[in-house]
Amino acid sequence: MIKDKRRRINSLEYFKAGIEPKWEDPHNENGGRFIFSINKTQENKDEIYTNLVFYLLGESFDHCEHINGFRFISAKSAQTFYRVEIWVDFNDQNILVLTHYQVLLTHLFKSLNYDSKSVKFLNNKTEHAPKEPAA
Repeated sequence: MIKDKRRRINSLEYFKAGIEPKWEDPHNENGGRFIFSINKTQENKDEIYTNLVFYLLGESFDHCEHINGFRFISAKSAQTFYRVEIWVDFNDQNILVLTHYQVLLTHLFKSLNYDSKSVKFLNNKTEHAPKEPAA
């Protein structure tokens, strides 16, 4: 009997050499992530994906050196959305760069007819800091 050796790919990711998509990675631990979802029924989801990939890989904008990587995740076939993460080496304490990226992403999404209100920024250090025991 021949077994089917194909397996479903649930994410596509691109990170700088030596950087892993983990908040514990030394390049990421003091940074953060922009996270948002794209509905699988979104008509132009392929255009959004393509534009994001070329935009982020093109490195032709201010502060592009802060991008450590990005990934597109479709964890379960039952989910109705793709999760997108853009990993950066700065956190929400760097207001100047954070604001720059918010404006940049808002402008890009507006050109793609995507509602950017769902974009969240997570600070890797505060999101994953050890919880203090209750007194």
